[in-house]
Order: sequence, then C-alpha cells, then structure tokens
Amino acid sequence: MQVPDYVASYRAHLAQLIASQGRDSAMESVVGGQYTQIGILESSALITLGLQRQHTLIDVGCGSGRLPFRLKDYLTGRFVGTDVLDEALDYAREKCGRPDWQFIVNYLPSIPSDDAVADFVTFFSVFTHLLDEDISRFLKEAKRVAKPGGEDRLFVSRLRVRLPLAGI
Repeated sequence: MQVPDYVASYRAHLAQLIASQGRDSAMESVVGGQYTQIGILESSALITLGLQRQHTLIDVGCGSGRLPFRLKDYLTGRFVGTDVLDEALDYAREKCGRPDWQFIVNYLPSIPSDDAVADFVTFFSVFTHLLDEDISRFLKEAKRVAKPGGEDRLFVSRLRVRLPLAGI
C-alpha cells in the first residue's frame, strides 16, 4: 500500500512532539489533547447509547487509543481500530494490552473488515481531516460493515459538512 504524502508530515509532527514532550504526552497531544477526559466521554456515550460488552466495535481513526483504552476492561467483543500512523497504533496496542484486538494501519477511505460484522462504527475527530468524497466513501463503508439494522449505530464527531445519509 502506497503511503500518502500527508502521512510523512503527520509522522514528522509526532516525532517532534515526542522529542519535545516525551512519548506519553505526545500521544495525548497528537489526538488533540485531553486523552483521558475525551476517552471517558466517548466510551460513556457509546455505552449509554447501547454498546454492550459482547459487541463488535470498529473505531476508524483510533489514533493512540483514547477510546479503546477506556473500553479495554468493558468490551469483551471484537475491536478493530484503524489509523494512518503506525506509531500511534503501536502505542494504542501497548496501552490497551488486548492481544485479541486488532489495530490496523489504513491509508484508504475504506474499512478493513468483512461485511455486516460491526455493532458500532465510530469516527471520532476523523472527518475534519478528510475531503468530502472520502467522507462519503467512509460512510458507505460504515454501512457495509454494520450488521443489518445497525446503521443507526454509526457515530461521528466534528463533522464539517452535512451529507444526506439516506442516499448512501
């Protein structure tokens, strides 16, 4: 898989953060800060909205793992997290300590999963970084990987455009 140009600048930014702040602080900063607080908010929202222990969750753009870290002792089902930074995924994998969970590098507007497997699909702080066409592709992918009837369990934060979901 060819690495897009923007990944190099993102990696350089993370390396600079690590050099100036140390790894833990850099991994908090690279996902926008407030790692613990936002992780609590995201996980609490999902549980309140119906995420059950045995569910399968796909977290697109999971970064350094603020959501999976908060769910590591709750979620017994399958977890798939994707991101463009393998360094951030390595950190998430280590921090969660869940060898049964998958953390996958993905540069494409796709979700590396089979059809109809996910109870929940999340895009927290992802769409602000994407072109409108890629947002549309990701939404189609979310619909594809969601279990039948699970299309209403798609969660997005910081959406910068309004797209009609009915036509997806």
